[in-house]
Amino acid sequence: MPDTRLASLAVLVVDDDRPMRALLDEMLAAIGVAEVRAAADSAEALAILRRFPADLVLCAEGAGPEGGFALARQLRRDAAALDRRLPVVMLAAAADPARLAAARAAGASGILSRPVTTRTLHQRLTAALDEAPPTG
Repeated sequence: MPDTRLASLAVLVVDDDRPMRALLDEMLAAIGVAEVRAAADSAEALAILRRFPADLVLCAEGAGPEGGFALARQLRRDAAALDRRLPVVMLAAAADPARLAAARAAGASGILSRPVTTRTLHQRLTAALDEAPPTG
């Protein structure tokens, strides 16, 4: 189910679970995402973002010792971050109201609850892109 809108999209996947990163990579390819990079934690993600112009970050809530919320907060407040408007979608065990509020407070665009399907992944990514502030 490739989507032409995603054909030029570059996504950074941040998850400390290597098999999950591989699965998300396959799912992103299946929905037509052009380029995917992966990181195990926030530090690696920030290093990659300094070299890789991602259009969206897909980050596990518990990625690495600091977690995905810390990465989202750092991307929003750090003047050295490449693009403070970069959409960040959190992967979480559940998308309950408290978790969604915490994700939004950290600067995430939203939550994608597990288990992830290609359909829900596609829906959440396109919604996050639609919600992203203009870059110009």
